Amino acid sequence: MKRFIEFVSQYEPDFPSKIKGASDSEIMQFERLIGHPLPTFCRDYLSRMGHNHGGIDIGRNEAKTDIGTLIKYYEEYILPGEEEIPPESIVIAAHGYLINQISLQGNEFEPIVNFSDGEEIESLYAESLEKLLYQITYMKYHLKQFPFAASYVGSIKANRAEPAREIVLELGFEPRFFSDVVTLCADRKEASIWILQGENAPSASIAAQTRRVVEEIGQMLSDRAGLEFYSWGVAELVP
Repeated sequence: MKRFIEFVSQYEPDFPSKIKGASDSEIMQFERLIGHPLPTFCRDYLSRMGHNHGGIDIGRNEAKTDIGTLIKYYEEYILPGEEEIPPESIVIAAHGYLINQISLQGNEFEPIVNFSDGEEIESLYAESLEKLLYQITYMKYHLKQFPFAASYVGSIKANRAEPAREIVLELGFEPRFFSDVVTLCADRKEASIWILQGENAPSASIAAQTRRVVEEIGQMLSDRAGLEFYSWGVAELVP
């Protein structure tokens, strides 16, 4: 988490003072409710951001990530059997207006992050919680450092984000280490791009020092990958 906090702080110097972590007793209470220790990174995340995420919100659509909400969710819904969760999963955000749950599943060291509803996994959100935090920061802060940006979307049926990724790599963009199968974050000289391929329509946000570069890349994504212009600026679309 130290490296991640330093990453955010280069864009938002006040970030360390904005976040607020959960106490050891709260984390231990949550671990008792889920029945086992938390994955290492998740525990560290809650200890730094378990009460206030400082604007780096993994919940989206108002799903709550506060540890008090998570404890209450397990006590009032999961343990009494009012709601189910996917096998071998830990809910880390709950009760959004479009997203019921965001859960961790699998490898105890680096579990994947899913959108889930009851026992059903709806879609993959990110390959790890750590990568997800970086991806949100990249979209929220890094892309907005550029004077020009535009967002593009494709149809759900087409779901052509993989060709879009190939085009971006052809154009000389270098993926960041926190890119994964859902989200590509990549840079080249004087430009950056964020491409999302979830269960919903694929999308991309392009940022650059000149409008011409944004339009040229956008036109290429439109011609070859089926993405269409959505808006100027960085549209914070979810998987």
